Amino acid sequence: MKDGIVFSTIAVLLAVAASVQRGWYLFALWPFLSFAIVATGYFKFGPIVYGKSTNGKLCNCKPIFVPAVSALLNVFGILSGS
Repeated sequence: MKDGIVFSTIAVLLAVAASVQRGWYLFALWPFLSFAIVATGYFKFGPIVYGKSTNGKLCNCKPIFVPAVSALLNVFGILSGS
């Protein structure tokens, strides 16, 4: 529970900084989303957010962020070898 409070507090602070400062601070919305997803894992959805089953082992489900991460790595040329 304490970890969920910490993650949600950081998410709120990042969202406030992005909305107040604007400009380059809008890039703070990316870590805000990450911290918010982790906080919901602690408070509501549990182990499925982390790709685990209810007994704590990694499940056979496909992670939902793999396509986004691989596309991002391709944009920066990490996977393409250039």
